[in-house]
Amino acid sequence: MASVVGGMAVRGFHDGGYGAAKIWAPISRSIHPRSFYKSAMDKTLLLLSLTVSSPINFLLLNVFPLHYFQSSENIGYCAYLDVENAMDPFLAESMGVDTENLLISQPDSAENLLSVVDTLTKSGSIDVIVADSVAAFVPQCELDFQISGAYKDIQSQIMNQALQKIHYSFCRSRTLIIFVNQVRSNLKSGQGFGPTDEVTCGGNALQFYAAIRMRIIRTGLLKVEDEVTGLGICVQVVKNKLAPAMKKAELGIHFGRGICCESEVLDLACEHGVILREGSSYFIEGEVLKNRLEAERYLTDTNGVLDKIVKTLRSQLFERERRNHGGS
Repeated sequence: MASVVGGMAVRGFHDGGYGAAKIWAPISRSIHPRSFYKSAMDKTLLLLSLTVSSPINFLLLNVFPLHYFQSSENIGYCAYLDVENAMDPFLAESMGVDTENLLISQPDSAENLLSVVDTLTKSGSIDVIVADSVAAFVPQCELDFQISGAYKDIQSQIMNQALQKIHYSFCRSRTLIIFVNQVRSNLKSGQGFGPTDEVTCGGNALQFYAAIRMRIIRTGLLKVEDEVTGLGICVQVVKNKLAPAMKKAELGIHFGRGICCESEVLDLACEHGVILREGSSYFIEGEVLKNRLEAERYLTDTNGVLDKIVKTLRSQLFERERRNHGGS
């Protein structure tokens, strides 16, 4: 599975662009940014598969791809193939996405959608393509005939044939493709006893063709006092052809804002001495903040402070990375 998510974010990170790259700092450390960037510059398409574990909801399915579009000024043209019919332009705009220049389509069948992906990839005019989601792909034969008809493994056969063509096309393109997917319980695995295995929709082809696969799991709720403000999630890299896999990152999705990086920036800044911390107090730009919540709010609300801290962290982390690789 080729990965739009990891590749573009980290490429923007190396190019000095802010946008989505700032959000993927925790993940980029798990995917080895140097390898990602080299692959992107070598015109290798990264096919990313985002596997979202239950409970499935709009936030987990849509927020991740939208954050890539947030930095579209560094990426180029983006296409969102909304099979789920769940794309919310207002949420996208609140996250900083320029929806006027975002190409959105709602293909009516799995064959048409995969043909669109192949055509756009061949054209080379689109930099990022998102297919949301594989679980909602409906073959044309199922749409044309009665519901009671039996069509065994039609979806997986279509995916296998289509990915062979798409793989041939993107090897000659700089397109980045994200396939969002969902998991289902495999009832045969447990046979009625013990836990059941989880399988992804659309067969096994996507697992084999993907360069990177990420599994997203909801870990809990984010609260401010008694008010629920978002979701805590864990992103695990279950497959990575560019660096060691099985790395994890803890992220937070805030309602109406998407993935927020203030907590990650605060932790990294304290770790590298950019922000001073004594007990529960934080010292940021001459301001004394009594607790973590106040510090995160200060980073969010004070114009320019977050950008300045991120820029300082980048210079320190990249300099250390350069030294670790012998100054290359």
